[in-house]
Amino acid sequence: MQVKTDFRHEQAVQIRPITSRDGMERGAAEDFWTIDEVAVTRPSPGFYYVISVDEFFNARHYIAFDGRAGPAHSHSYHVQARCATSITSHDNQILIGFQELRSRLIKVLQAYNGFLLNQLPPFRKIQPTTENLVGVLFQQFEKTIADLPVTLIGLTIWESPTKAVSLQRDLTSLDR
Repeated sequence: MQVKTDFRHEQAVQIRPITSRDGMERGAAEDFWTIDEVAVTRPSPGFYYVISVDEFFNARHYIAFDGRAGPAHSHSYHVQARCATSITSHDNQILIGFQELRSRLIKVLQAYNGFLLNQLPPFRKIQPTTENLVGVLFQQFEKTIADLPVTLIGLTIWESPTKAVSLQRDLTSLDR
């Protein structure tokens, strides 16, 4: 049995597993633990597992306003990639290893780490705003995971702890 403290009321609360002794009728407690294994490993149409990985990189950039370059400044960017699939492998019942996705995200972000974004090829014609950066990284990461059984559905970049931009794919496109 676990004991958990409820800090809102500063009292200990006992957490017990659900059993027929908890006031449920015996059949209800047994039904609680009855699951459809196929539905878990092969979700119904419209349901997807979403796997997320986060990573960080440091870079500088400047934004031009009215043809004049603003001051160059640094960011410690926090990037989260979200991938969806409705398939788990039969042998180990995982979607894909977190490390596989994370290592591929790191490869993409290494191309930017420590650089002035304005000097990198994608930003010679477009400004390195966070909005444009998320679009560029979305395309590049999507290419690196094309051989995996997942679809990139979203990428978020935080340029500070309180400011972020996301690019999100419409999930209805996965049903086609």
